[in-house]
Amino acid sequence: MPEFGETEVLWALHPDAWGCGYATETARAALESGFSALGLERIFAITWPDNRPSQAVMTRLGMMYRKNVAYKGIEAVWLEIERESWLGCMAG
Repeated sequence: MPEFGETEVLWALHPDAWGCGYATETARAALESGFSALGLERIFAITWPDNRPSQAVMTRLGMMYRKNVAYKGIEAVWLEIERESWLGCMAG
């Protein structure tokens, strides 16, 4: 994301697909690709503060809250994971 100088993982699903594990599955594959194939050092995700389902996906993937940010005039929460943490989770 040029605005932040970092790489973001994101998802958007039709409500009919909510709760089926698709966000976790696809985000996990994106993180794996970003860290293993692309060699990224950090990947983040942002969402609205009240979007608890997306925050649950982020924490399920090992992402940790870092800060609140403004993005295009909207307040958002920022969670991230570093490559070392991701690789440690995958080894364990």
